[in-house]
Formats: sequence, structure tokens, C-alpha cells
Amino acid sequence: SICAMIIYCILALMAVHLVFRWRTIALHKRSVMLYQNVQEKTLELQLANKQLTLLTTLDPLTQVYNRRGFTDAVGKEFSKYKRSKELFSIILIDIDFFKRINDEHGHEAGDQVLIKFANVLSQCTRDYDVLARWGGEEFIVLLPHTQLKDAINIANKYRGIIRKEKFIVTKASLRVSLTAGVANIQDYASVDECIKRADNLLYEGKNLGRDKVLPML
Repeated sequence: SICAMIIYCILALMAVHLVFRWRTIALHKRSVMLYQNVQEKTLELQLANKQLTLLTTLDPLTQVYNRRGFTDAVGKEFSKYKRSKELFSIILIDIDFFKRINDEHGHEAGDQVLIKFANVLSQCTRDYDVLARWGGEEFIVLLPHTQLKDAINIANKYRGIIRKEKFIVTKASLRVSLTAGVANIQDYASVDECIKRADNLLYEGKNLGRDKVLPML
């Protein structure tokens, strides 16, 4: 009968609608799941990249920046200086008589001194300063927004704090001192020239008997 056909058509249409609705909901759920998976994978990738960057820019022994990490940071600071003349200073630091520590107490003791030395300097640096192990027993510090005179004072503060520290190594308590050279970017055409000046002053300080910061105020 016509009534039965109408009911059948209505039921058929409802069935089609339900199937369509179910498929739409299923597709939506699948889309949401895919989006969440993509977000999770993106986050995992970002974390992995961040971890990789840390591994390639941190010194594995002291956990401060390595030479590459410092070079990246000082390169960005130099770009800012070229744009807006925001000055920065550099301190190059050497642990005095470090070879003697290795010779008399062993390389493990030398490593312990390097680790503590880096920790002490880290506690002295400001939030925006960049401390790095430059190589061997040499460390370097980038001091943004810092004039030469202020940088020399900061280096002397480091020197005073290090002299007061006891460095406990295998069966011995050592006293350590540092020699440092300080330079400001405004006097030089490049970062390399600035670092070279700090390096020359450092070795001049070592030739003068160590435990010095040059230039002197």
C-alpha cells in the first residue's frame, strides 16, 4: 500500500541518514586522532631537536656551553651590536697551574677541578651572561650590555671568589687561582679580534706571574 511505501521510504531515508551521520562522526573522530598524533609527533620532534642542540652546544664534562655554543651566542650578540650598537665585553679565563694539578693529583682530580670551577663561575654570572668552556682549562664569558670597566670589575670578582674556594679532589684540598684577559667589542671590527685581544691580555697576565686580570683599572 501507499502508506507502507511511505513508511518504508522514511525508514530508508532515516537509515541512510544514520549511516551518513555515523560515517561523519567516525571521520571526525579519525581526523581528531590524526591531528593529535601529528601534534604529539611534532612535539616529540621539537624535543628531540632541542635535545640534539643541547648535546652539540654543551660541554659534556662541565655542562656549560662549549666553543660552538659560545660562538652561536656571541654571533647573535655581534649582530645586535651592528644593528643598534649594544656593547658587550668578553672575558677569557685560564686556570693557573692546571698542568701541575693533573701531574700531581691525576686527570680525574683535574676533571673535578674543572667541574667545580665551572659551577662556581656559573653561580657568579648574571642570567643573560654566557659562560663556556673554550678548551682545556680555558673558559670564556660573554657579558652583554657591559662596558670594559664593568667587565674588568666582574672578572676581578670571579678571581676573588675562586681564590676563596676549596677544591676538594682525591685525598687533597686545593686552592686555585685564575688569570683573565678582558676586551670590549667597541674597539674591534670583529668578534675574533675582540677574543684575540682578550687572549693576548690573558697571556700577558700569565707572564706577569698569574692570578691577574688585565687590563688593570
